[in-house]
Amino acid sequence: MCALHLSRSHPGESRSSNHAHAARPRDIENGGQDDQKDADANLSTLESHGSHVWRPNPADPGVQHIRAADFFATTFQDAEEALEELLPLSLQFVRCADEYRFGELATESAPSDLLGQQAILAKSIDNLQGLMGNLRENFPHMGDADARYSSFVLRAKFCQIWIATALEKDEMQFDAWMDTFREMIIHTETLGRTIQRQKRSRIGPEIRFEIGFIPLAYFILMKCRDRSIRLKALRLITEYGTSRESFWEKEKMVTVGTRIIEIENKVKLNGGDQILSLSAPGHLPSVEDRIWDTTFNPKRIIAGEYNGEMVTGAPMGFIMRNNDGRWYVRHEFIALGAL
Repeated sequence: MCALHLSRSHPGESRSSNHAHAARPRDIENGGQDDQKDADANLSTLESHGSHVWRPNPADPGVQHIRAADFFATTFQDAEEALEELLPLSLQFVRCADEYRFGELATESAPSDLLGQQAILAKSIDNLQGLMGNLRENFPHMGDADARYSSFVLRAKFCQIWIATALEKDEMQFDAWMDTFREMIIHTETLGRTIQRQKRSRIGPEIRFEIGFIPLAYFILMKCRDRSIRLKALRLITEYGTSRESFWEKEKMVTVGTRIIEIENKVKLNGGDQILSLSAPGHLPSVEDRIWDTTFNPKRIIAGEYNGEMVTGAPMGFIMRNNDGRWYVRHEFIALGAL
């Protein structure tokens, strides 16, 4: 069983990130016994010290359940800290769900415990967004705090979509979230402008984000089929993204994001967000055009010719499905800079 873990510190102790890892496929195959022991230990900790968000269900010790009455936020910091707890749990859940979406277990139905975890996380993020909305109404004049609010909304919406779609086996499901993507783009631009202003001024404390700017904008580009929204996301990465955020390299993400838009939406871009040619006006990618995921090996950087000039780059794979539903990889050479 792929269980969610959450450790909390004693009252008065400093908080630290506890990013437990999800069960790997082999853990699932052997019943996840090691993960289950860890989960039971963490649940005992929860029971002893309490939690604003979670409580164990004695009937099912492998799953943590929401206790809405304890889920509170009286300040933005409270809400942000609660979201910090939900983010790693969401990551764990999605990693487990991937096996049932298009991994080795794709032909099997998701187990009840995984469905239970999905319901728990969905309820949690909905409750938290409602609380944050109330805080926003009570404190409408936020000034420079708008970036913090935008960061919160972006990460919360990111989790909400991720959780809701993690077990779906159809990429077209993301069309149902089009309005949410539009809202996310607005907050992405607010956040980007703040990051740019901080770079220029270097005055005051820098706002740091648990999920960086580029991953959030790239998620919108990758999952939203609407061409105009995707082009805005690409522009925001280009304009506001830093050269490197953890293992997210701006140049690589812009290059890969450009090819995703070109392949799916059947357009030719100018290396930015401007369309040079358009083969299907108003085109939304078909099931066969949809890119589910990408593969890239940064260690395989090679030199090659691209558009008449010698460049560095690497082999890139775009994971897609053909007309009969079979998976295949579309291989391309991705240029990452001139020699």
